[in-house]
Amino acid sequence: LELLAAAATRVVDELTPAIAAEAARVVELRGKGLRVREPIFDPEARLADARALASEVLEAIRAGDPARTEAQLGELEEVLDGTRERLDATGRLHTELPRLVAERRAALAAARGRTAPARVTLGELEKAYAHASFAAESDNLGECDALFTQIETLCSDAEQDGQAATQRYLAGDEKLGRAAAALTAITELLDAIDQRKSEIEAATAHARAELARAREARATLGKLAGAHAHAVGAGPVGVLESSEHALAEVDETMAAPRPEWFGLDQRASQLAAVLTDAAAVAQRDIDAHAAAEREVSDGGAVLERVRSELGASTVDRAPANARLAAATGELE
Repeated sequence: LELLAAAATRVVDELTPAIAAEAARVVELRGKGLRVREPIFDPEARLADARALASEVLEAIRAGDPARTEAQLGELEEVLDGTRERLDATGRLHTELPRLVAERRAALAAARGRTAPARVTLGELEKAYAHASFAAESDNLGECDALFTQIETLCSDAEQDGQAATQRYLAGDEKLGRAAAALTAITELLDAIDQRKSEIEAATAHARAELARAREARATLGKLAGAHAHAVGAGPVGVLESSEHALAEVDETMAAPRPEWFGLDQRASQLAAVLTDAAAVAQRDIDAHAAAEREVSDGGAVLERVRSELGASTVDRAPANARLAAATGELE
């Protein structure tokens, strides 16, 4: 009951007077020479909707239906707020629309000014790199041209909408909003060209650094395998042998005209990782072999000491000799 009573008070004391106030504002604006009616906004129709909704809210209150009351009250507020916003915009746009059109045209001119440098950048990319490296951006200027034409049309139409004889201020503002969105898209398309150039240059530098790292790792692996051929396993040796051709192939591709640096970066990084891992495995093989040799050496010294002690002993040595022979066999 409290909710229904509060809703009734709001409709009677707040929303119904607000509807009347907006109706009076329509009259005031028209008194200043504004038509205040266009295809996308008919204030009389919206205010009639608001009055009908106010009556429906009161009927729902009398019926004791809180859910319907709340739903229709929300719809009434939405209609009233929308009407108020559009009347505000109409009163503002009839003087501001020409300035807004001029701003969009200035932004359009600035965007057009960026196309010449972008065209130069695309030419540089085409000359130096594989087309696949920037295929996604190669038609960006064509897309910009289509958007330029669209913006020109929108600005011209908005300018016409703002004429005193036309007075489609809200429609003109909507078109300028679409023009702004198109300008944002143009900025993104032009930025993408510069961004792709930076990415290709970064991939180029990284690929060269990774190839140098791969060569260094292979040199380390070669030294380890050469100096400790008896210790390094077949895995690292196989990597050493197979990597020579792979490195030469990557090097040759880098030196060829218009390389595809993203793929080369990936291949060089993979080679560097494989060779670095192989060098680490080779070092572990060497360390393990050295540790095993130390164990054998230490065990042999112990056996020699035991033999010497047994040889000097006069007691029955048969059981000890048997254990010594067994230990010697295991050590060998």
